[in-house]
Amino acid sequence: MATSSRSPVGSHVTYSQVDNPSNSMMNERRNTTSSVTTSSKANKKWMRLATVFAYVISVSLVAVVLAVYYTFFWKYDNTGPTTPPPRCP
Repeated sequence: MATSSRSPVGSHVTYSQVDNPSNSMMNERRNTTSSVTTSSKANKKWMRLATVFAYVISVSLVAVVLAVYYTFFWKYDNTGPTTPPPRCP
C-alpha cells in the first residue's frame, strides 16, 4: 500500500510567489482593476503636481516677504565699535 503524497507547494507556485506572496496578490489586483489603477495613477500625478506647486508658491511667498521687509523696514546700523580693536604686537 504505497500512497503518494504531494507537497503542499504545487508546480503552479513560482519561487517569487513563495518568496514574496504580496507580488502575486498585487498582480491579481492589477489584472482585475486596470481602469481603477489608471484613474488612480492620474490622481497621484495631479496630487504630486499640486504639492510641487504649493511648495514653489510657499517658498516664493517667503522670499517676497523677506525682500519687502529688508527693503522697507530693516534699518542697517553701521556705527561700528566705539574703540578700535587692539593691535597685535
